[in-house]
Amino acid sequence: MSVSPSEVTAAFLKEHRALVDTPGKDREERLSVLSKDLDYRGAASGVMTVKYSSRATSGQIERWNEALRRSVVGLLDDFLCGVGPASVGANAQKMDGDSRAVVMATAAGADGTAVPLLFNYLMHGGEWKYRNVDVNGINIGKLFRDQFQDAMNRNGNDLDKTVDTWDAEAAKALGTAQTEIAE
Repeated sequence: MSVSPSEVTAAFLKEHRALVDTPGKDREERLSVLSKDLDYRGAASGVMTVKYSSRATSGQIERWNEALRRSVVGLLDDFLCGVGPASVGANAQKMDGDSRAVVMATAAGADGTAVPLLFNYLMHGGEWKYRNVDVNGINIGKLFRDQFQDAMNRNGNDLDKTVDTWDAEAAKALGTAQTEIAE
């Protein structure tokens, strides 16, 4: 029997928090913890949409998968580190059949402010992998999908240019998200 989605979430949130609280641990170690249970290929496909993925080369798709993985786990790491000494944990899960689940979690900062997190999971290769995250009501997948579409439009539908400049594009989206999360 596989581990439940809420157990997966609780484990990686706990491991991430331990790394944040341990002097000498760096960002790459935290990002690795957050990446291992992310279905970044599925997330990247959802953000890119069929409109663009159908004409992308396998090399472009692989570069995009990695760019999006960095963005998602980077945002999650920044948020979780930003709540300061916190209690972060999975509270409940809602199953949707045998292959989908939503895990509700909360990050509570030192000041007691609680921020809801929703992790959307899919069963992938016999393991639960999260594909999307909502932070305080902000759907990160939708945020990145909108930013990707905007970047493609500004870049004249040049996928290579959009992928090559994605870190800057994601930073814009993250700035918007962080402002909205703080409100």
